[in-house]
Amino acid sequence: MKQRYFQSIVLNTVIITTAFIAFIFLDSNVGKASLDKKALHSQRDQIIALPEKETNEQSRLPFNWNPDHYTDLNEINEDTNFVKISLFSNQTQVLAFYPDKKAYYRFEIGHFILKSPLSSKRAFVRVMKDGKFLNSYFGPTNLPFKKNAQTGEWEATWFYGWKIPLGKYQAVLYVDNQSVLQKDFEMIQRKPVTFNKMGTFINLEWNQTIVKRNIYDHTLNKTPFVDGLLDWMDYGDIEGFMTLAGETTGWGNITPEKPWEYYPLKNLELIGKELHERNKMVGAYIMCFYTPQNGWAKAGYESAKGVYASSNNLSVTKSRFASFKDEKRFQDIVKLARILNDLPYVDCIGFDFIRFGELVGYENAEEFVYDMNVPTPDGWGKYSENDKIVWLSQKLRNNSILERWKLWIAHKTADFIYRVRKTAGLTKPIWIFSLGWNHGTEHGQDPYFFQDAGAFADFVMLYEASPDMFEGMKKSWKEYLGKEELNYIPGNQIDAVLSKSIYGNNAVEEYHSRLTTAVDYAPYLSKGVFIHDISRAFWGRKGSHSYLEWLVTGLSSASYARFQNNEIPFKITLPENKIGYKNGQTAKIQILIEFRPEKLSELTNKQLVIESVGNNFGNSFPRKIDISEKTNIILTVRIDPKEGSAQYLALRGKIIGFPSFFTFSYINCYETSKIVKNKQ
Repeated sequence: MKQRYFQSIVLNTVIITTAFIAFIFLDSNVGKASLDKKALHSQRDQIIALPEKETNEQSRLPFNWNPDHYTDLNEINEDTNFVKISLFSNQTQVLAFYPDKKAYYRFEIGHFILKSPLSSKRAFVRVMKDGKFLNSYFGPTNLPFKKNAQTGEWEATWFYGWKIPLGKYQAVLYVDNQSVLQKDFEMIQRKPVTFNKMGTFINLEWNQTIVKRNIYDHTLNKTPFVDGLLDWMDYGDIEGFMTLAGETTGWGNITPEKPWEYYPLKNLELIGKELHERNKMVGAYIMCFYTPQNGWAKAGYESAKGVYASSNNLSVTKSRFASFKDEKRFQDIVKLARILNDLPYVDCIGFDFIRFGELVGYENAEEFVYDMNVPTPDGWGKYSENDKIVWLSQKLRNNSILERWKLWIAHKTADFIYRVRKTAGLTKPIWIFSLGWNHGTEHGQDPYFFQDAGAFADFVMLYEASPDMFEGMKKSWKEYLGKEELNYIPGNQIDAVLSKSIYGNNAVEEYHSRLTTAVDYAPYLSKGVFIHDISRAFWGRKGSHSYLEWLVTGLSSASYARFQNNEIPFKITLPENKIGYKNGQTAKIQILIEFRPEKLSELTNKQLVIESVGNNFGNSFPRKIDISEKTNIILTVRIDPKEGSAQYLALRGKIIGFPSFFTFSYINCYETSKIVKNKQ
């Protein structure tokens, strides 16, 4: 018995020791292993579905982040071999034909390479999906070959359109109008990161120092800027702050060696460190191509160019935007993005003004006509850049050319994000600000293109649109988003001039209406809202409204988003906006509190605390309400009426364990006795 027991111990020891040695050997060799691209290519679907890793910083983000999100599946290619084919002329020739990638993201242009002693004029390419041939966007079905000036290779280019269908495609080579070879490729997407809750953000777009700046907190007390910002974020349960970090202007101490304003980075350091310690998400963003007051000139960049018409003469003009062709601008943005990526108090990196500008960027004419198969006049190769700029400005009067131009710019803007991310070696999440008119197409931007390029979210600006444009946005966004998920986050600017309404809303009401409307653009809702920007609430174009009205209305929009996403189990409304009262007496107003029935089990033995925002309700609040087994509650409270103008009333409701719910209304009070007298 003892002998068998001893043998068992020896055997187990040998097994454990062997396993340990094997583990050490395996571990050391895994570290030395190189990436097997073919294996990675064959496991594309499994790579996309990998669970996202948790990190120590994860709690400050409203989404799950893993740098593996940046695995670029369009770069996993198989080796291409020369293929012998027999042509119809009975001559056997060595020919290579292949797409430059086995898979393309939707923002990419397909390039089909031809290597052959044949004349390129005898060959063309057609693209096929599901047995049907597809043309290029507003362009030909038969794609011609042209020589790539950089590689010297013959290639055909193809770009199908917005929101390109995913899946397998075939590039079919034709020689002398006969199909001779076919190569497969794929159109793929980058899966969006997963949000575990709505994101609520407030940003700062201020390029001067905030060190000596004071603002008011939610208790109406003046306080240093950083303290006030923290107060509003805590009070409103705002988890993310985003600030301008890089801007090039003509009025700062800008030089080619120092192209970025000094104060934005200093503000980021001061605010970022403080918020990071409070476990708030901190984002820093770069204004990419807009350089006000001709900042491009001081920084040593080329300007984006347009055309000015005067007395039947067309002249090339420069703009306030740096050119997308300027390699120095690209490298300067890469360097700053790399710095932001290394800052421990920065969680996310953003990019703004990623566009050509209005009616400019025509210096890109050569690349545009090449990529989009736009016919050019005889002698095009001898045209000067200015000649090409003027020619393009005239061709863009043609609607089909204009539509191709918009799509091509969207390709360039997304490709810019893709290249900056890769060149800078970014590991932190990136986001972009985009213009929302017609879901971005009018300005050469596309939300799915940006998502495929790597952005965790598209922060859609609702404020660069007239009321009529915004009405169009309601329709275009809903139609475009459909059921395919997109991480979009709408935002509105604190600005009375831009908040125009066709419904009779005042500026604050219109601000709120646009934000809440955009939350529902998709059936799966937006991923949050952002308030742009806190400095404008105190130093901007507030109109006749106070900072309190603007900021609380922004918080109310965030409450709406969270309620729609079932993160807040109740909502508070002020059903009436006209209230009568008797002379010398207070006015009565009703407050409706509605609870989600499916959440009642979570609310047992909990209290709802309601308080007035800005003390507009006098002594009526705070109120503590036991909410066990209640579905609806109606409160009647008194206010001091202010006749002659709409009275801003706002409330905040809070249940421990849930975000706050903010609501507001403009109430018109009227004296009932005056109405009686008028009737008599």
